[in-house]
Amino acid sequence: MKLVMTLFVRNEEDILETNLRYHLERGVDFVIATDNLSEDGTPEILAEHARAGHLHYLRHTEDDYAQPRAMTRMARMAAEDFGADWVFNNDADELWWPRDGSLKDAFSAVPSRYGAFAAYRSNFVPRPDGVAEFQDRLDVVEVPDVEALHDREVRKAHGMRHFLVPKVAHRAVPDVEVIDASHGVTGTGLELAPGWQPVEILHYPLRSYAQFEGKVRNGGRALERHPDPDFNPHLRRLYGLYRDGRLPERYAELVHDDRAVEAGIARGRLLRDRRLPSYLSGGDPDSASGGDLSARAVRETAIAEYERWVAEKRLNALKRGLEKRERRLEKHR
Repeated sequence: MKLVMTLFVRNEEDILETNLRYHLERGVDFVIATDNLSEDGTPEILAEHARAGHLHYLRHTEDDYAQPRAMTRMARMAAEDFGADWVFNNDADELWWPRDGSLKDAFSAVPSRYGAFAAYRSNFVPRPDGVAEFQDRLDVVEVPDVEALHDREVRKAHGMRHFLVPKVAHRAVPDVEVIDASHGVTGTGLELAPGWQPVEILHYPLRSYAQFEGKVRNGGRALERHPDPDFNPHLRRLYGLYRDGRLPERYAELVHDDRAVEAGIARGRLLRDRRLPSYLSGGDPDSASGGDLSARAVRETAIAEYERWVAEKRLNALKRGLEKRERRLEKHR
């Protein structure tokens, strides 16, 4: 079984090398990566891995928020040009963590009648900036709130911020269409397996203020030229704060200092999770979650409950909504 990962990246030098090293060590056979106008060390990192023979390096030179098209191009290339059996379309801030064994073990376990599966994302909270590598500073993960799943008023008041939309991996087919930043796919034989137990995604979206500001600035400028004025309202709001000079205030509100972390752990809303640094340092990753055992149990129960809830209530609706958005965008192209 050949497993190919695709990446669409821009200014990710703080995490990209770790992402590539991790996935290549845990079962990825080949990487297809597209760089979009990076101004840091990202191109050099990609070029080095291309010279090593396990990465195909592409460039997208337009600042046009073209990630869905670029991901589709790479996914089809994985099937047609690189002999992939399975593909997962990834971001630099996400590390796919097999629940048991290697990534190949996880992907091989998917029953043959299914062509795709979704993977739950665990969100690591931002911590104060520092000199340590991101994985050593960001070692606290959110515990999902199951009450928000079943109480409409709770969802309305607090949203679903602990429940990130899952990402979808798929068998390699030449007509695949990657939808909305890899949260969905369409294509021949890509029936979605119920649940997504084989893999969990460790998500590190906010790693420093400089990284946060760059992401908002570059993404916001690209959004100004996006054909759909309603696309990504969250980023549009952040870009407005950036233009008003208020983005540092917003980032400060998101950062968890030690006091906030301890309070969150005490309430069962946060949990220490050092699986990644343990793995990278040669330790046993599966015994490195740490934290209170009851909080770990709550988190695992919440994830399982969320998996069932999404499988039953939301995934088909999500797919229909994404397809509707794609059709609307096509009218503007």
